[in-house]
Amino acid sequence: MISIDSIEAQKEDLKRPLEIYITSVTLFSIKTIVLIMPTTITINEKTKERLSDYKFGDWTFDDVLNMLMNKVSIEDISAEHIKEHYRRLANFKGISKEEFKSRMKKRASSGS
Repeated sequence: MISIDSIEAQKEDLKRPLEIYITSVTLFSIKTIVLIMPTTITINEKTKERLSDYKFGDWTFDDVLNMLMNKVSIEDISAEHIKEHYRRLANFKGISKEEFKSRMKKRASSGS
């Protein structure tokens, strides 16, 4: 059963400018395209060959990378980076503020 109110609401919808509908459809289409477009990452050929060794059946490289990332936690990777940072810091030899400014002036004047 259709009520008078719903018919009136439909008439009001038809009076809206066409741009509103086009904009809505366009935004939806762009969102859909972005979700399905692949991303390109740069790796060398040897890395690609190694990744290929991990592919099973119809797995994609995305499947392989996700499987590997699930095996190694981000905390483990971060711990390695932090260890390396402290190792480098132990051998760090700083310079005075004046020396730093002097080097920056030289670098700016030489254009490098």
